[in-house]
Amino acid sequence: MSEAEATKVNAPTEAVVVPPSAIELRRRRRRTLIRRFAIFVGVPTLLAVVYYGLLAAPRYDATMTLAVESNEGRAAAEGRGKDSNAGNQRDARLLREHLRSRAALAVLDDGDAFRRHYAGGDFLARLADDAGADSRHAYFRKQVTAASEAGSNLVDVRVRVQRRRAQAFATQLIGLATAWIEEQNTAATALLGSAEHELTRARAIAWSPPPPRYGRSSATPSRPPRSGPSRR
Repeated sequence: MSEAEATKVNAPTEAVVVPPSAIELRRRRRRTLIRRFAIFVGVPTLLAVVYYGLLAAPRYDATMTLAVESNEGRAAAEGRGKDSNAGNQRDARLLREHLRSRAALAVLDDGDAFRRHYAGGDFLARLADDAGADSRHAYFRKQVTAASEAGSNLVDVRVRVQRRRAQAFATQLIGLATAWIEEQNTAATALLGSAEHELTRARAIAWSPPPPRYGRSSATPSRPPRSGPSRR
């Protein structure tokens, strides 16, 4: 064997990196896309199907629409035309906030009914047993929604509950809304009556004739001329 052939045989072999073909690159990208789709889409979808199909408790919604018409709105309509609805719109906004206030929660929680109702059910949607006043009110605002469109005196209310209690809670909220509207109308009527009384009193004072003046006149009466012979 020659020296050149021995050197060629004993020389270390070097690894040759062959670039992947276009078909192999497409396969890698497809596998990566499938893995990402399974992680970010398939797993959440599977968890949602398991939760809503096996674990979630039934939920029921009751919707109602309240039309607000206050005494101030009627008075404004009579004075400025039937299109005037500013007072009713303001009362609709106030009623919307009142239906989601702590006073409304106190009505539904009479006898601890609200806490006992929402304490059951699945572990994601139920009210915590150790929930404080603020946490309970925040949970209540998630279950009761109220909305009103701009320029309208209508308030749309939705109550979401469990075990077919939506109608009972909605009826209580209707009673609360009716009592609040009557209270506002009573206060507005009393205020309007007081204003009308003061206006009538001011008009009576302005149009009453001045009182007569009694007393001695400061003018000195003139004396009649004296008759008799005149001196020359």
